[in-house]
Amino acid sequence: MTKKTILELNGYARNTPGYGDRIVEDYKKASDEWRNILANPKSKTVDDLTTMINENIDVFFEMNHSGTWEDAMIWTAFLYYYDSQTGLKFENGFHADRILEAIKQSDCSTYAKRTAEYAYFVLRDKDIK
Repeated sequence: MTKKTILELNGYARNTPGYGDRIVEDYKKASDEWRNILANPKSKTVDDLTTMINENIDVFFEMNHSGTWEDAMIWTAFLYYYDSQTGLKFENGFHADRILEAIKQSDCSTYAKRTAEYAYFVLRDKDIK
């Protein structure tokens, strides 16, 4: 899924060499940001996670190499807990719920909040076989 999406995005920027590589780099950096945020003991409640997001809001609005940084930050938040076998079910779903609520309560843009809802529902409702 990720490779296909990156190739599609890369297709939109045919005149920009290496655009797909820059997208991959943005997602890697976003994943590292979430790893740091979620490793912090303060991230365990919705209110504290909301506060952490607001304290680091510049990270969410920053536009990195590809212009897809805000999307990368949102999708990787849920992918942090996503399991290819169970999706966002069970305990992983509880953590994803907390992230969604924190983003919705944060000072993130309306676009980021809508993207968070979309990402959450896409990954939550994945048909597991």
